[in-house]
Amino acid sequence: MENQPDNDLRRLAKRYGIIFKPPLSAEEWPAAHRCTFEDIRKIGSQSFDTFCASIGIRSSEEPWREQTKLRAEWLTECASRLFTQERNEASWRFGLENDVFHRFSFEVAWYNMRNVRYPT
Repeated sequence: MENQPDNDLRRLAKRYGIIFKPPLSAEEWPAAHRCTFEDIRKIGSQSFDTFCASIGIRSSEEPWREQTKLRAEWLTECASRLFTQERNEASWRFGLENDVFHRFSFEVAWYNMRNVRYPT
């Protein structure tokens, strides 16, 4: 016998015309979004054990990429430590938020290219 909350949700979904379709096959993806969907599929199938940061021509511009896996492991350890201390959400956020957003805290210089005069 199904439990009551499931029945209530099914009834509400029917009432409001909410339906869930099975995922489309790759051949049915809209052509305009095929590359994006394929990238999402690749990310979804990425395994932590086999992940390695791709080192390429942009490595000097994106030095953080090389440290992605180590950072993820470190954040996991921090979160695990906070979890075993049975902290609430505010404590979790205080304990992790600065480290999660660390990469975004660097100052970015923006050049106004409209006023640049090129030699003719």
